Amino acid sequence: ADLSSCRDAFDVARAAYDDEKLAAQMDMEIRTMAVEDAQAQFRRAMEREQVEYMHAAAAKEAAMQAELVALRAERDAAQEAKSAVEACHNALAAARAARYEEELAARKEMEIRIMSAEDAHAQLACARETAEFAESALAATQADLTAERSRRAFFQDQAQALEEALRETQVKCDNHEDALRMSQDCLLSIMEECQCPISHSFMREPVVAADGHSYERQAITRWLATHGTSPMTGAELISTVVVPNLIVAR
Repeated sequence: ADLSSCRDAFDVARAAYDDEKLAAQMDMEIRTMAVEDAQAQFRRAMEREQVEYMHAAAAKEAAMQAELVALRAERDAAQEAKSAVEACHNALAAARAARYEEELAARKEMEIRIMSAEDAHAQLACARETAEFAESALAATQADLTAERSRRAFFQDQAQALEEALRETQVKCDNHEDALRMSQDCLLSIMEECQCPISHSFMREPVVAADGHSYERQAITRWLATHGTSPMTGAELISTVVVPNLIVAR
């Protein structure tokens, strides 16, 4: 009986435990579902916030890009304006320089014209003085012309006499030139005879070899020491003895 009662109590306790366990599981499932719902809501909220943030960031980036484009356009416009201003300044400087060069050239041209006018006045004054001097000189020349005519007649007579004397002198000079030419030819032939055919210099100690030609003693001695032929004809020499040429030596 006690055992039965114990089993009944155990069964009751076990049934209560199972009920409590089932209740706890159901409570856990409910809490888990609540947590999952909360997490899903949180994720949806985060996704909405992220989408909103991305839209806001894209809009901000587009605005910044537009502002950057506007700033670049303003910068380009400013650079173009600066370039235009610099071009204007350069053109103005070039125009000023050109105007200065024109003024300087005009001033130089004016100075040159003034100097030319002064030179022309000076030349005109000099020409007037020259004309006055020429007039006085012309009068003196006309006076001298008459005297010159008389002197010319006298000089013409003297010139004719001098021409006659000059012709006679020319004939004498021609005769002297012919004689001088003959003397030069004779002197050249003598000089050729006095030159050694080997050394081509004037002979100081002339000698006659067996070929009948005259040579300088040292030159023909050196030749005969190595050759047995004539330096002039190339023929064999019958003798190597040389004789002094007294005529050429004198």
